[in-house]
Amino acid sequence: MGFQFTNNWPYTNSVMPSLIDHVDPVNQTFFDGLKNELTNIEYFLGLQPQGSYANVRSRLDYFETTFGKKFASCVVSPSGANADYSSIQDAINYVGALGGGIIYLREGTYYLTAALTNTSYSKILFFGSGKNTIITSNSALTLLIDFNFASGSGSHLFFEHITFDGNSGLAGTNRLVYIRNFDYVTFNNCYFKNCNGSGLRAENGSYFLTNNCRFDTIVAYAVEYTSSMTYAIITNSRFVSASSGFNSVIFDGNYCTLADCIFLTCYQGPYSSGLYNTVRNCTFQSMTHQAVTNAGYHFTCISNNFLGIYANSIQTTGLYSYIANNRFIGCTYIPILCNANYSIIFNNFIDGSGTYAISISGASISVLNNRIVSSASHAIYVDHCNLCNVNNNFINSSADSGIYIYYSSDISISSNVVRNCTHQGIYLRASSTCSLSSNIVRDNCTAGTNYSEIYLYTVGVDYCYYNNICGNVIKTILGDYCLAENNSDSKFNVHVSNTLIGGTLGSYSLFGTDDIIEHNMLKR
Repeated sequence: MGFQFTNNWPYTNSVMPSLIDHVDPVNQTFFDGLKNELTNIEYFLGLQPQGSYANVRSRLDYFETTFGKKFASCVVSPSGANADYSSIQDAINYVGALGGGIIYLREGTYYLTAALTNTSYSKILFFGSGKNTIITSNSALTLLIDFNFASGSGSHLFFEHITFDGNSGLAGTNRLVYIRNFDYVTFNNCYFKNCNGSGLRAENGSYFLTNNCRFDTIVAYAVEYTSSMTYAIITNSRFVSASSGFNSVIFDGNYCTLADCIFLTCYQGPYSSGLYNTVRNCTFQSMTHQAVTNAGYHFTCISNNFLGIYANSIQTTGLYSYIANNRFIGCTYIPILCNANYSIIFNNFIDGSGTYAISISGASISVLNNRIVSSASHAIYVDHCNLCNVNNNFINSSADSGIYIYYSSDISISSNVVRNCTHQGIYLRASSTCSLSSNIVRDNCTAGTNYSEIYLYTVGVDYCYYNNICGNVIKTILGDYCLAENNSDSKFNVHVSNTLIGGTLGSYSLFGTDDIIEHNMLKR
């Protein structure tokens, strides 16, 4: 029961973290040598030697203090009742008072009657024996772990092979682990489960690593990095049935990374509200809402992820988002929704969407080299944008228009392949000063006649003005026209050097009186 001095430490230096420099595990041989040396000193001083653990330990403590050497290692065993709080808390206080050390938790279930606390100790390492080393409670605790460094910042906490169980089937725990004002904190191979609140929350710290952990049945946030956390990393972790009505992960900080993780049947994925944050190489499957959300902050990179069936897969606002090399399969809403200026959407593959495949709104956004198949509405939707690029994309089988430009200006649309869409291949609605060049637009309008491969549409007095349509290859089989405008009041549009193939009623219709139409090649 309780904790004991470590005689046989199960970990080797090769697998220990760098914190091993701050502690000195005592093995049996070293301990016996110290005991013999202490015994010799006792004989020299004329004292009767006593060999019990308690007496040798007390004199060894004095010996360590005298010579400035710390031997802070202890073992805690579960009691099988509700007395485990004192055992672990005493171990924390003991190694903490000696400047740091290692607490080894034997396999078993530890029932807490109060949250474990640490307000002043750094350099403490907790090692469990695997998933069957369980810290839990049978009482209505708000927390299991509550470490709040009282003055300044503490550092170097390490947790490995421990299960934190909120026991939500009984009284339940509102939060499993809460750490504040600590730097260099690691959770490795830990399991967080059955919590009525958040799994892991950290505030006001830097250099947090959560590696190879599992979060299961967490009602609120699985991981919260809040209050301007910096350099927080979550890697190789798994989130299952986490966050009912909440995001699985909160990044309220800068320079944070989420990588190589799996999210399965969660309500929402990570939510980033800081600068220079990255989400990469993750798998999102069967989500209820957004897989990745960036809320109004800048320099976010979302790349190389696999995103399965869920709604609103990636959503960004703010500035400078980079969304690249992601694969989307069977999304039920919009795979990419970007309202972040100066962003790049590059080289994504989208197979199936519930509505638009890519929707952008803002300024200086580039949509490049994406492949889009089987979208339920417009494949690329450009809404109230200016100074944007839509280039080198391949679009096939959209259930509406391939590229839809809505109330926008100064949009470059070039070198795209758009085919087999039910409505227009490229549709400019009340948009001006756009450039359409070197596109291949063919075999669209599959819903029937009354559609055009490229269509300029004026809404009331919101005319399509000063658009340049040049050097495109346009072929229609089922549509009425290759090129068309709906209103003769649309003016100063230039249609030059296009190759027009097909069209049941003719290649042109209703162009404005001031349009320039010349050097186009007409083929039937």
